[in-house]
Amino acid sequence: MSYLTISRILFICLLVNEIIVMIRSTPDERKNAPIPRFMPLPVLTLFIPLFFALDLPAWLGLTAVVIQATGFLLELAGEVQLTRARSFSVAPLVPAQPQASGLYRFLENPIYLGILLQFIAWSLWMP
Repeated sequence: MSYLTISRILFICLLVNEIIVMIRSTPDERKNAPIPRFMPLPVLTLFIPLFFALDLPAWLGLTAVVIQATGFLLELAGEVQLTRARSFSVAPLVPAQPQASGLYRFLENPIYLGILLQFIAWSLWMP
């Protein structure tokens, strides 16, 4: 299996995770979620490497996969910690308990950092 295939699978896992998060949220949370009106247009560019991708050297492809997998695991770990503390929400207006243990002891927001790492690694494949 090539590094590009693994990276594509990780990207699809990211999308499935985001769909699950939105489905599990309440209608009030979805209504208050900060989703910009024209967000789908720039997001469509993220699908380019599913069809066209650069031919990266093996070391750079492996680096991209490792960064993407690290970001995905970081995002999932942050979501699990917040879910266990009953503090996870997609809407910023919903009251939540601040976390000061686990990942949140070292990072202010591991979920956003994980998503950022995934997008940086995924963008290496873009033509």
